[in-house]
Amino acid sequence: MSAEVRPILLRSPSFLFSFVLEWNSGDRTKMILWSPSSTADVVFHSVTLQAPAEFTEIFDQAEWGTLYYAMLAVS
Repeated sequence: MSAEVRPILLRSPSFLFSFVLEWNSGDRTKMILWSPSSTADVVFHSVTLQAPAEFTEIFDQAEWGTLYYAMLAVS
């Protein structure tokens, strides 16, 4: 599976937060831990559930694991 997110959408923090939460849990009320880091060229993000439940699913979505993504840093 892949997803394309247009740059204009990434400028909205509320949209990005909602988008990431939907990938991490079937329960949209769950809290997430967001850990950004960067180098001169790349911004990395790591997102996990605050209270993961291994081998558990809600609406066919795993309640454990970590979402990683990266993008080129722009000024």
